[in-house]
Amino acid sequence: RRAAAEGVPLWIARRQAPGPHGRPVWVAVDRRLVRADVWTEDAPPARLRGPRGWTAEPNDPVRGLTVTVGAWPATLGATLGWRKSKRSLSLAAGGAVWRLTRDDATSSRLLRDERPVALLSRPATIDTLVAEDALLPLARVAHESADPVDAVVAHLCGVAFGLGDATGTVRFGSRRQPPDEDEPLVWELPWHTGLGRGRDDSGPGASGDGWSDGGSSGADGGSSGDGGGFFGGGDGGSGGDGGG
Repeated sequence: RRAAAEGVPLWIARRQAPGPHGRPVWVAVDRRLVRADVWTEDAPPARLRGPRGWTAEPNDPVRGLTVTVGAWPATLGATLGWRKSKRSLSLAAGGAVWRLTRDDATSSRLLRDERPVALLSRPATIDTLVAEDALLPLARVAHESADPVDAVVAHLCGVAFGLGDATGTVRFGSRRQPPDEDEPLVWELPWHTGLGRGRDDSGPGASGDGWSDGGSSGADGGSSGDGGGFFGGGDGGSGGDGGG
């Protein structure tokens, strides 16, 4: 009922993770539709949409994406460069600014107004060895703030954006050109379930993100093309993979 109240179709799987306020945080993502919804009690929901799909732009990886935190539209920005330690992603909404920065090769730290609020990490390899019909895990979030709003933003960052060396990238497969509104071809393409291990079942950017084979490929990466493209992570097809 809460998912329906949040406008999340019931065919999109929902995953939960513990929140810092003693209540679960719910995460739902559909990578073909380029949408993610994160919500919990006592906090406004965070939502990401790609109204016209998403096309990887090397110099502007967040172009075409919109994010809201409750009723507030967010301003997205990404800082890329050769030095991985300088890469970051920013999200400003409701008078607050969250910034995701690289912590190490597999983790990123989330700051709110330059105060640490969470450490986000790709799941350990052993965590991804799940049954073939099971969804892969969400990013691990170590909360450093008791504010549920920070928890919602942290999980949105964990499911939609790159972590570690891939900080500043986007975890959605890219179409070279967004389809026209009346283009039927997009509905004839395979509808990824997010349950498999291969690129064909996990969207255009399935590898190189820590959720699949751990390799790297410029094809995944659209924005940086190094160290774990993190686009559409191995769980990350659409058809409502619900997270990770």
